[in-house]
Formats: sequence, C-alpha cells, structure tokens
Amino acid sequence: MMSSIQITSYILCSLALLFLAWLYVKIYVWVFYNIILPIFGYPIVYFDMKYVQKNREFGNRKNHSAIILANNYWPEKILIYSLEISKLIKTLKLNNESYKVYDKVSQNDFRKIINDNKVSSVYIFGHGQRHGVKLGKNKIIYYCEFQDAKKKTKVYQFHCNHNYGKSLADYVLSKNGMSFVTCKKMSVLKINSVIDKLYKEAKRKDKLKKDK
Repeated sequence: MMSSIQITSYILCSLALLFLAWLYVKIYVWVFYNIILPIFGYPIVYFDMKYVQKNREFGNRKNHSAIILANNYWPEKILIYSLEISKLIKTLKLNNESYKVYDKVSQNDFRKIINDNKVSSVYIFGHGQRHGVKLGKNKIIYYCEFQDAKKKTKVYQFHCNHNYGKSLADYVLSKNGMSFVTCKKMSVLKINSVIDKLYKEAKRKDKLKKDK
C-alpha cells in the first residue's frame, strides 16, 4: 500500500500537472489572439475591412437593413471579418436593399437598433448562442428583451446558435419573414456558404432583370 507521504506526493504532482496544463492553455490563447492572429489574420481580412468601411450605407435609411458587427474589440474584429460581410453588402446592393453597417455596438446601441422602427431587417455577425449575442469581451444581450419590438422582415443570426432557447427571429420575425437560425454552433465555412447562396440568388435575379 502507498504511504501517506506517497499519496500526498501523488496529489501534489497531479495538481502541479493540472496547473501547468491550465497555464499552457492560457499562454497559448494569449499568444494566438495577441500575436499570431494580428500578424497572420489581419493581412487576410484587410481588403474586406476596407470594403465594408467604404460601403457602410446604401439607399434610404428610413427603411433599411441593419448589418450589426457585434464584436467591437480587438482582436475579435479580425475573426468577424473572416465572414463574408463584403459579399452580403454586394448581395443587398444587387437586391436594391437599403442598409447600414453598425459596428462598435454596445448593449444600449443594440437595443436602439432592434427597437428602431426604421430598421426592417437585421443581419447579426459575432459570437453568440441561439438566445443571445456577445457584445464586448464579457457581456451578452439576450433576445427575450425584444419580444415587444417592431416586427422584422428578415432576421439572420450569423453567429453560433447553440444552447437552445428562443432566437431573435422567434420574437421579432414577421409572419411571412425570412430567417437563418439553427440549434448548433456555426463554423465560418457554414456561415459563408449561406451568404454565398444569397449572393448567387441575387445575381441570378439581377441577370433576369437585365435580360428582359
């Protein structure tokens, strides 16, 4: 049998290993977000960021779609621009759909956007769950706040939709409205594939109009 000294040594070694593993993960995450991501990620998304900045608004703001970039801190902005926001903007322009890009969004900003009667549709990019979206580093706004908000014709939750609960579409989508909501985590590839389908459909309709 093991002596009390051996048992104590075993427990201490196990705790030390767990601490080292935790420290390793913390260091890795810090290095990734503060060194690797800015160095290698920023050049990849640079042109998309510039395109979005130059095309922040289009059409009539009295009845427009809100493109909400919920990640309003560095370096999360790099991750959000890995999503094809620029292609969504091109899609809305092809559809002659007025829009405005909202970034650096606080909780109060988000509330104002969703409750704004001039906002007819919403496209939300960021980190979240089915029932809410992350704003800033540690704050989440939950969609149940908006059960009395004006109805929207489109609600696209371009963020993770896990943990169940009701989505924003469950609260504010109009009867015959369109939405994109799931019950699971979402990859960049999956979200971009949805945007790509919207873009191809818009191009198809635009071509039909021009051919008439």
